[in-house]
Amino acid sequence: MPRNKKEINNALVGYLNAILQKVSNHAEHVDSQTNIMIAISSGLFIFSASKIYTPRGTISWPMIIFTVFTGLAEIVAILSVNPPRMMEKKQKESIFYHREIASMPGADEYYQRLVKTTGDIHKIIREYANEIYNIAKNSYLPKRKLFKLSRNLLILGVIFSALAFLGQQILHF
Repeated sequence: MPRNKKEINNALVGYLNAILQKVSNHAEHVDSQTNIMIAISSGLFIFSASKIYTPRGTISWPMIIFTVFTGLAEIVAILSVNPPRMMEKKQKESIFYHREIASMPGADEYYQRLVKTTGDIHKIIREYANEIYNIAKNSYLPKRKLFKLSRNLLILGVIFSALAFLGQQILHF
């Protein structure tokens, strides 16, 4: 059990670090899933595009449908890697963020800002809150939404092309 204010502050910073790490890990996990989705949808797109024409020279509608959906899934997955700015809400950046660091005229100014912030536990909490919120709201959520859309487009492509294939086999067209 913490005995003094310094121990309490250290425990609080440790707790905030854990939250920040967890949110960052979620964003990185979505990036990994997205990279897999890009590889899968790219491979399926290339395969299906090469099979649009049957050996008899006719058009395969199931493959056209599958090609369109895998292409859309790939485009959305690529957008998920770096979501468009329109999906982000402009928030105050924390002193942890690289743009905020780079906006400082020099290392001495950044040092002064760090000293000023670390002198007050409420300012430290504010900076952590900004960083945690910005990663969750402006990085993780847009990436997750676009990944889910990409995944759903791929699933719909499989379903619709399978239905078209069955319809083609049943109706012989």
